[in-house]
Amino acid sequence: MRATLPVNDKLSLAGAVVNGWNNGAELDGSKAFAVGATLKPNGSVTWVGNYMVGQEAHELETRHLFDTTLTVAATERLSVMGNLDYGKEGDLKWWGVAAYAKYQATPSWALVGRYEYVDDTEGGFMTFGTKAQSLTITSDHTIAGALKARLEYRTDFADDAIFATDDASPKKSQTTLTVGIVCSFSGGI
Repeated sequence: MRATLPVNDKLSLAGAVVNGWNNGAELDGSKAFAVGATLKPNGSVTWVGNYMVGQEAHELETRHLFDTTLTVAATERLSVMGNLDYGKEGDLKWWGVAAYAKYQATPSWALVGRYEYVDDTEGGFMTFGTKAQSLTITSDHTIAGALKARLEYRTDFADDAIFATDDASPKKSQTTLTVGIVCSFSGGI
């Protein structure tokens, strides 16, 4: 269940009750709760802050997560975004940052670069107990209306060998090339 309250044209508040963390079905009856705020001081800056708390299973510690993003439309064609996450469950802590830049080269084609870093050396988030980062470049082409084609090149790196090879032996990095077709639908309930 989710609710949003527009306070004025620059601020909205939100709250949610969900069936746990990162799962599509209820596992044990535990609920998680979230509150958030979105601030748009002008047409080119948006700040979003979210806090979520709850348990995934009754025997686990309570998990806390703070997530915030700042998006700035630097020019008509260039936008940048920064993201920070901090999580804690019992004595385990993790955090991550990300930076994105999108250049809208033409009305139907954009190029996006993204860098992400996560410190999960205590094993609270990824459960691998390591630090990881990724670099991604995406070409986003609007074919027609809400139909887009995406080509994405991504490289992931970790301090420890957590990525599987074809023979199931671990390695410290992986590279992927993805081609996708995306169709957006809009509407509300």
